[in-house]
Parts: sequence; structure tokens; C-alpha cells
Amino acid sequence: MDIFQKYQTRKKDIHSLPRMYVFGFDPIGGHGAMYLFDLAFYKALAEQNVKVIWATCDETQATVDGYELWTPFRNIYGKESMWRRGIRYAQGLWALFQRVRQIGRQQPVVVHQQFVTIPFLELLFVLSIQRLGVPCVLSPHDVVPYVDVSKSRWLLPRLYRQYDALIVHSKIAEEELREMLGENSPPIYLLPHGHYNDSHGDGPYIEKSKARLYFGLLAAQPTILFLGQVKKEKGLEYLIRAMPAVLEHVPNALLLIAGRPLHNDITIYETLIDELNIRASVRTRWEYIPDEELPLYYRATDVVALPYTRVYQSGVCLTAYAFRRPVVASAVGGLKEQVLDGETGYLVPPSDPTAIANALVKSLRQPDLAEAMGERGHTWAGEKFDWGIIAARTVEVYQEVWTKRH
Repeated sequence: MDIFQKYQTRKKDIHSLPRMYVFGFDPIGGHGAMYLFDLAFYKALAEQNVKVIWATCDETQATVDGYELWTPFRNIYGKESMWRRGIRYAQGLWALFQRVRQIGRQQPVVVHQQFVTIPFLELLFVLSIQRLGVPCVLSPHDVVPYVDVSKSRWLLPRLYRQYDALIVHSKIAEEELREMLGENSPPIYLLPHGHYNDSHGDGPYIEKSKARLYFGLLAAQPTILFLGQVKKEKGLEYLIRAMPAVLEHVPNALLLIAGRPLHNDITIYETLIDELNIRASVRTRWEYIPDEELPLYYRATDVVALPYTRVYQSGVCLTAYAFRRPVVASAVGGLKEQVLDGETGYLVPPSDPTAIANALVKSLRQPDLAEAMGERGHTWAGEKFDWGIIAARTVEVYQEVWTKRH
């Protein structure tokens, strides 16, 4: 029985719960890939019987309806020294603490944090908040962050144990947390990442021919998309190594690579493209792709490649479904829960260029089947990863942790 079935059988009326303030604490916001998640999640949450305040950074610019957008984290990104930005981050935490304390004197309050940014400061913040009687919930989207946290990784178990509840989006994340925290773990709830079917306006309806014209592509040129932040765990190397085999069967295939490298190092990929002599069949854009351009990339392509070697959940996969595009993905982590093999795309062994190539060729040589898979992905994601049910279950978690503290 999955979490949605569990929720349906409980028959709890969310609107009978006491009105509660929820501070959605995510300093990333409009600075990165969490933007669309936050917009969809807080919109769904606001439709429950709670007052939502989205606390984020000043780079977040959005029109919100039904909840408040608040930007206490100012100038925390950029090229200034980490110390200066760290001090500003601490100032943002202090502003958040002050406002939580003010509202908490009169109303039930819960703080729900997305991601871990500076573990030491966040541990102090959570301890201080809980002294007010305010419960804190954490969604560690990446249980062990992909960035270098070697100097603070040892603090993660101590930090995670301090929260009143942890919410994860995949079984692999739940398993890692339970192994990391052992018997001293707070309650862990598995609630999937919601779909993005409604997050791109009219973008999913852009005609494929018009999107291809934007990139100067031929109308019938088979096209593969790799999009998102480029880091070792994304397995781009294996996708590039798969291209010669793809080109043997689909000579006019094109690989579109779009995304900003984590450490701004593209040498390994550019060198590999030249060594394999596939430069004419690869187009690259090594930078962050703005949300307004995403529809053009997804609508111009035939299949989205996710050759990851490690992943907890994939927003790119759900975005592909939003644009009715099938995926070829590694059978690792949360992708095994987000992809129906043979229905919404293909799952292949990780780090296997031959398997990647075979699945891509199958998709490109059967365009009607690929289109049907994309449609299936769109429909299935809307049903399986429904934001309304996720938000309702999340409010139940808030109620449970608040009741335990009071």
C-alpha cells in the first residue's frame, strides 16, 4: 500500500485541524532548481487549512496566490567571500527566528526546512526554535549533499536527529537516513516529489516544429536532451560515450547538453566529445538554463536522457513528463520509483554506455512509441505524484509533530 492509499483510508478531514502557520524555509528559492518545487508545493499547501509563509532569498521573484513570499535571506549568493555571505545567512536565520517567535505567541507554528545549507548554523537555529515550543521538520532532498561537505558532514547525523520529523521523497533516501541515524532517528515520512505538469503555463503545448526552429534543427532530426546541473553523479560521461553507438544506427541523431557544471569544469566532457569524433552531433550550452527557456528545450527533443549514477529523486524526470517526453534513465535511487520501465521510458544499468545507446536507439527509431510513452508519463505523473494529496499528508505530519510538543 503506497502513501496515497494510506492517506485515503485514514479519511481525516484536514479542514478540521486547528489553523496553523507554516514557515517554508528554503533559502535557495529562485536561485536554483528548487524554484519550481517551492512554487508548486507551497501553492498546494496553501490550499490546506494553514497559513503559509515562504521564507527564501532575495533572488526569488514570483507572483504567489494564497500565501506570502518573504525574503529575509539577502545577498547570500554571489562572488563575495564565503564569510560575508555566511554572516548574511546567519542574519536571515535571525530574522526568521524573530518572526517565528512573534507569531508563535498567538498561533500554532511549524517550521519546514528544505535542504541543508550550513549545518552548524542550522543546528543552532533549530535548537533555538524548539526552545520556543515550535517543531521543526526537514526535507533533506539530498541526504548526503553532492557538494563538498567534508568539513561538516560529520555534523549531519547530529543535525538530522534534532528535527521533530524528516520527510523524504524516495525509498533510497529513507533507507540511507535510517542507516545513518539508527534507533535515535526522529520519525521519517516517505512522501514523493510532486509532478510539474502545471508548472510551465502553455509551454507543454508549443509545437515541436517551432521549438526546433529556435535551435535551428531540422524538422525530423532525432534529438536527445541532457539538461540540468552537470556534476559527476549525473553520468554525462557515459551518455557521451554512448553516442558513437547511437550514431551507428541513427546517423543524424543530435545530443543537446544544457546545464551549468557544478565546478565550472567542462574539460573532461569537451575532450571526450573530440576524442570520440562526435563534435558535429553534439551541441552544448554550459550555463544555467532559465525557466522560461525550458519549454523550448523539452519540446524540441524526442527523448530525455538521465544517465545518473546516484540520485535521490529527479525534477528533470518529472519535467520531461510535464512536456510529454519519454526518458532513458539509469535504474538507480529514486529513478526506479519515477520511471515505469517500458511505459514512460526505459531503465538501464548505470554507467553502461552500451545499454544507454540501445535504449536511445529504440526510442529514436520508434517515434510513435516514444510519443505514446511521453503521454503515458504525463498522465501517470499527474495521478501518482499529486500535489494535493502530498500537501494534505504533509499537513498531517505538521499536526502530529505540533501535538507531540504541546
